[in-house]
Amino acid sequence: MKELFRSARTTLAIVVLATAVMVAGCENINPFAAAQTIEQKSYAVQATYNILLNQAITLIQNPAIGDESKSKVFDAERATTPIVKELAFYTQEYITVKKTLAEGGTTEENLLILADNLEAWITTAEKALDRLSSIIKSQL
Repeated sequence: MKELFRSARTTLAIVVLATAVMVAGCENINPFAAAQTIEQKSYAVQATYNILLNQAITLIQNPAIGDESKSKVFDAERATTPIVKELAFYTQEYITVKKTLAEGGTTEENLLILADNLEAWITTAEKALDRLSSIIKSQL
C-alpha cells in the first residue's frame, strides 16, 4: 500500500512539474527525469500533451494568428493526438497485465513484451510532442 501511495505521489509530482515547465517555458528542465516507472513516464508524456493541446487551441483561436500558422498547428495536433491516444491505451493495458501478474494470472514474459511496446509508444509520442511544441513556438 505504501508503494501505491509513493507511486501516486511521484506521478502527481511529474504532472505538476510538467505543467510548471510548460507554463514557465523552461526548456532546460526535464519533467520526465522524475519518472521512476514506465507508467509515470507515460503519464508525464500525456500531461505534456494536454498542456500542448491547450496551447494549440489557444493559438488557433487567436484572431491575430494567420490561417497558414493555424493550419500548421492544426496539422501537427492532428498527427499527435492518435499517437497519444494509443499511448494511453497501451499504458492501461500494461497496468492491467501488471495487476494480473501480481495475482498470478499471467507471465513475466507477457509483461515484458507490453513494457517494450509501451516504451516504443512513449518514444514515438515524445517525438510527436517535440514536433508539436516546435510548431507552436514557431507560430507565436
